[in-house]
Amino acid sequence: MAHVLLLTSDLASIVNAHAEVARRLRADGHEVTHLRTGHEVPDLAGRGWTLRAGASPSRGTGAATRSAAIDRLGLEAHRTALLDRAPDLVLVDIELHEQVAVALTLGVPVAATSTWIAPGRVRGLPPLDRPDPLPSDLRGVLTTELTWLRRRVTAQRPRLLAIARSRGADRQSVLHAFTRRHGADLRSLATTDAWLRPWGYDGLRTLVLGPTQLDLRADPSVTYVGPMVGPVDRVPLPASVAAGVERHRLGPGAGPLVYCSFGSFVASYDEALLG
Repeated sequence: MAHVLLLTSDLASIVNAHAEVARRLRADGHEVTHLRTGHEVPDLAGRGWTLRAGASPSRGTGAATRSAAIDRLGLEAHRTALLDRAPDLVLVDIELHEQVAVALTLGVPVAATSTWIAPGRVRGLPPLDRPDPLPSDLRGVLTTELTWLRRRVTAQRPRLLAIARSRGADRQSVLHAFTRRHGADLRSLATTDAWLRPWGYDGLRTLVLGPTQLDLRADPSVTYVGPMVGPVDRVPLPASVAAGVERHRLGPGAGPLVYCSFGSFVASYDEALLG
């Protein structure tokens, strides 16, 4: 069986989803090490990891500047620590770009994981973080294409400014130099043709930890592995949520109820969700 290494952020929703991934992999007989930023996941083997922040450019330009930034970030030390764990497969949160870069240099298969819906561009659909309507005619199609074009330009502008200001030690250039040092190629995978910022990935295996049905249209470039919700104890719903559910249950023509949540980013409850 394989040794699978999970690299995640410390956001509760992401940790919990990947903990369920780990539980299922272990049930299939695999060894799993789950590391999250700065912490050890209590019920899983392994220590937390931390990359040093503040990779500001030092004196010099070009390759020397990028090399100094690589050292300041601690990428090589992190790579050595992960190599010592001898993983057969690495699953890494798609928004952890430093960790994606390190994983690509380990010489083992790598897949990105996303707890969002499909993070890239789905042909014919507007960016999923915008309220644009679905295109229904030629005008709508052209408007959608123009929206994506503007998005790419908007995403490239700060990158070009960062390259100029940091003398070639901007984040993506540093990570590209690091992967190239070890025979990998981050630049060929990174793309601004995605709704995640500052960039997404094209050509990197991506596992969406959710059901296909949540996407407006299934993305053929990703694999939907279904919702990663582990066994949980039954707890009472908040009073406002319970009241909304009861109104729905007793209302005329009540059908199946779909419960929506904003996750750990929003503390308040909006009854309009149950409208």
